[in-house]
Amino acid sequence: METVQAQRGLVLLRIGLGIWFLRSVWANAAWEPWPRAAAGFKFWLADQMIQAAAGHPVYLVKRALDLTVVPYPGVFSAAVLLAHLIVGVSLALGLLTVLGALLALAMSLAFALVTFPLGQAVLGYHLLTALCALVFMMGRAGRSWGLDAGLARLMPRGRLW
Repeated sequence: METVQAQRGLVLLRIGLGIWFLRSVWANAAWEPWPRAAAGFKFWLADQMIQAAAGHPVYLVKRALDLTVVPYPGVFSAAVLLAHLIVGVSLALGLLTVLGALLALAMSLAFALVTFPLGQAVLGYHLLTALCALVFMMGRAGRSWGLDAGLARLMPRGRLW
């Protein structure tokens, strides 16, 4: 009985985080055709990255932001929205959950590294998301109430579900 309850809790958390990622996509890209990000999101994200780069204490992070993200805000914002869409669909549906959670983990740790000088609240959000993604990967969260359950029946040794 306790295992079933733990699975339900893990599934609820997985679906909730997936919906949160999809909400982010909807809120930031709903007003312009895909793959372009809404103008407001592009400029907001560029402004956040410029602020992060300006006073970032880690030289390599500052340099990477200055060379890649700051000059190309449109490309970066579209890539962020695409990654959020992939993670959101993966987690909400339980489809290739390990892959979606791995992408969420990488994004969360990257954003935590970039934004840690901006404050503890931002850092805490990204680290908590990274921890959830790690738990989804370890617990194979898509195999309960997800499309990964069907994939696991077909190929039980699959590493992405």
